[in-house]
Amino acid sequence: MRLKTALLATIACLFAGASSAETLTSDKYIALMRHGVRPQTSSKELEKITPKAWPKWDTADGQLTPHGAEAAAQIARWDLAMLRGKGLVPASGCPTEGQVFGWANGPVQRTIDTGNVVLSTMFEGCQLKVGFAKGEVDPLYAASETALGAIDPTTAKEAILEAAGGSFDSTKAKVQPLLKEMDAILGCDAPGSSCSMQNGEWRIEVKDGKASKPVSVSMKGPLAQAGT
Repeated sequence: MRLKTALLATIACLFAGASSAETLTSDKYIALMRHGVRPQTSSKELEKITPKAWPKWDTADGQLTPHGAEAAAQIARWDLAMLRGKGLVPASGCPTEGQVFGWANGPVQRTIDTGNVVLSTMFEGCQLKVGFAKGEVDPLYAASETALGAIDPTTAKEAILEAAGGSFDSTKAKVQPLLKEMDAILGCDAPGSSCSMQNGEWRIEVKDGKASKPVSVSMKGPLAQAGT
């Protein structure tokens, strides 16, 4: 009986929530998105991983690919239809000044290109461009690289190890089959191979701060290589 009462109460709350939501009106839309598809960020770093030759991209390292641009445009088309349906942008033509605003991570060109693809697709011919910080670091995207958002290396290392279960042993054991498969693909599966990911060291690296750039903490090893 108690369970039945609890279920009825839950259902009633859900319907009450749905009813309240129907009376709400959207007056603003904020989208936070990652850049579109890119190739590797560093061909030189990839060349160190395997003796095999990597496929060649038509796009420069780390830049937005044509496929990435088209995928971003597809998202923009969907967003535009949704925003028009909510009455947040004009049904046609260009938005009024200040009605639409885009901001990209300035030091990274692919984020600027992705944002501009989105805006130009949504509002073709309206000459909208994303803004971005002109300096090396944008605190909005990389707060830990500023004095205000500087991290404590000891706390950071402890948090990483805590997330890994106290050490990297269990994580390494979990991904060992995948690393073995990757070694075979890369031609690094020979005993004692210097490029073997199975035998690669997992460690936390702390870099001392320099000038206005504070100390940084990062993972090194197969996980870092995977993000190249």
